[in-house]
Amino acid sequence: MLERAGEQGRLIELIDGEVIEKVVTELHGIIVLLLGYHLLKYREDKPDIRVSTEVHHRAPDGGPNVYQPDIAVTLLTNALPVQDRGAVPRMPDLAIEVWSPTNSLVSLRKKAEYYLAHGTQMVWIVNPKKRLIDVYRAGRRRRDPHRHRHARRRRPAAGVLAVRRRVIRLRAVAGTSAPRDRSP
Repeated sequence: MLERAGEQGRLIELIDGEVIEKVVTELHGIIVLLLGYHLLKYREDKPDIRVSTEVHHRAPDGGPNVYQPDIAVTLLTNALPVQDRGAVPRMPDLAIEVWSPTNSLVSLRKKAEYYLAHGTQMVWIVNPKKRLIDVYRAGRRRRDPHRHRHARRRRPAAGVLAVRRRVIRLRAVAGTSAPRDRSP
């Protein structure tokens, strides 16, 4: 069923036996594209990651649930061969979800908890309206919210993927200015 929906261009997830269709806005798509761009730029210097968008992931021990993070990043040391059919049979090391009006912050936090309980090391929930990224890390109970402009000052946890060289200015997405490269 999930494969047929993908062939029809629909974005769906299977969560606790319920089919959830993801409806994305143009702003959501732009933010995902910008984040993906910066992750791919990071990959040029450190080619030890695989970056994908809107790919189904199923935890080996997670039952029938199938999640589709907006962006999934997997360290190549943990990566399985590229899947050309069906869901990736593991969760990504970094899952990025961009909040949009069609989903609730509560549902995104629930997703973050699921990802972390099933092998994901870090989850970013991007809130474009507030220009805030909530960072959830494995082994920590509380989230670590920080404004995007401070993200480059934070030290990444050992063994956890972090994009340090470039920070996306989310207000640029709204068309108020061009994105600035904040590389040192």
